[in-house]
Amino acid sequence: MEGVVAGLDLQGVVVGWSPAAERLLGYSAREILNQPASALLAEGEVQAVDMAAQCRAQGSWRGTVALRHHDGSTARPGRSHGRHGRA
Repeated sequence: MEGVVAGLDLQGVVVGWSPAAERLLGYSAREILNQPASALLAEGEVQAVDMAAQCRAQGSWRGTVALRHHDGSTARPGRSHGRHGRA
């Protein structure tokens, strides 16, 4: 699915949520914004804080994660990546 974007701050909190992310995972922006990204990770997945730390240290993060759909099922959207934006 193209255009799936979830923006996280440096603490791993969801600060951006695209319509495609809503369609993929079933959470509205109202439900997920300002929540810890760890709420989106399927059981046993790497922690969002660890992803944010790697992103800060290396300037980006790439990997594959299993995500938790609103209905409790697991979604595997494919390869994920992030880039640390410097102001």
